[in-house]
Amino acid sequence: MRTLSQLLERGTSIIEARLTEGEDGLWGMSVRLSDRPGELQLNLYKSASPKRYKAVALAVGALRNEYRYRGPIILTTDIV
Repeated sequence: MRTLSQLLERGTSIIEARLTEGEDGLWGMSVRLSDRPGELQLNLYKSASPKRYKAVALAVGALRNEYRYRGPIILTTDIV
């Protein structure tokens, strides 16, 4: 699959973003795209491992600055 940045350059847009806090306190990011069904989890470049952020502010900053997403962001937790 192409990188999210490449998809966005070709006209795809993010229609929903979700940040999920894991039990380790790190935040993962999932997005819904305008031209694909379901959610897409962001992974590390050339890896199957999810991209994780130490702070929610860093994840929000990536959505706003790197991916130019300005819509609502859903925050969830996996902590029980």
